[in-house]
Amino acid sequence: MGKKIARDILILLGLALLVISNVRKYMEQISNTRNESNGWWGAHHSPEGDLVQMGYLDYVTKFHSLIDYKFVKPAWNGPKHVALYAQGDSYIWKVPDTAYAGITSYKFAWRFQHDLAYTLDTSKRNVLLIEMAERYVRGYFNATGIFNEVYDSAKKAQGLAANIPVRSNVKLAGILPDGISKDDIFNPNINQNLEYNIFNYNFLNPVRSYKALMTYCLFHRASGQVAIADNDDYLLLATTLLPAHGNSSYERIGDKYIGQYVQTLNTIYDHYKADGFDEVYISIIPNPATIVQPKGYNNMIPRIEQSPNLKMKVVSVYDAYRNATNIVYRRGDTHWNNNGLQIWLQKVNEMLAAENHKASR
Repeated sequence: MGKKIARDILILLGLALLVISNVRKYMEQISNTRNESNGWWGAHHSPEGDLVQMGYLDYVTKFHSLIDYKFVKPAWNGPKHVALYAQGDSYIWKVPDTAYAGITSYKFAWRFQHDLAYTLDTSKRNVLLIEMAERYVRGYFNATGIFNEVYDSAKKAQGLAANIPVRSNVKLAGILPDGISKDDIFNPNINQNLEYNIFNYNFLNPVRSYKALMTYCLFHRASGQVAIADNDDYLLLATTLLPAHGNSSYERIGDKYIGQYVQTLNTIYDHYKADGFDEVYISIIPNPATIVQPKGYNNMIPRIEQSPNLKMKVVSVYDAYRNATNIVYRRGDTHWNNNGLQIWLQKVNEMLAAENHKASR
């Protein structure tokens, strides 16, 4: 009887853990609380880079790279007519309004964290900038969920959606209806979340760090979601290297799917232009793998950006990153370093200057 009760309790605890690890809201609350704690139950954190943190490679100093961002108010003596709205991710969430040239106001929303509700000022030139890391592009622009996240505050989005087929990388054949993937039911980060909730505690850090060090020294490998670049100078997100994965820089993408992403961007462009924006821009930040080891790259970014059918305007750093003489990414992190940031800011400020001049005509 006692064993049966213990078994049932373990089953219930396991199901509860599965649900918690699957729900984004719960995971955000847990991670925010644990990341701020230095106690035994807090989560492993490394200021040297998120990939150093994920791979427990704290003892491998060659991959250490502290955040070195510098935000300098750009010199701008021209007109200021632009109201800038930006939906982006962790690449630009720390960029202050003072880093942008010639703007009268700035409003930012971190995608998946907050909505971007706008109230357009018709006396200004309203510009919407959509910034996105390359690894998210294919999943996000399969459809127009952005309409539920970026909307007029006076008339909340009505769930408009483009009639565009959604690509499902993994289907549960015979269980789910055609066109529905497991990612529509389970959080795509479910395995990572489960590992975080079961094993990622500060009291286990020394054991995991020494194990990661031994794996690196003996087999020249990283573990989990982390991989070592071919040149041995960078850590890379493992999913961006896989031959078949939605985050990957190397999975083959047919022209049909590139056309679908362009069509989605056109639908988004038309929607926000009709809603009152004077211009809408897309800025795709390349995966570090795309730039660090370009051999075999599927060329997704230039194929989208250079499509003759694309209506949306582009703020591109792809060629600038490829041709940069200095490194543009942190060695142990999925994000850019200050050099990569400054290249992007220069491109954005050139765009803002052009938009200001349009408003002055």
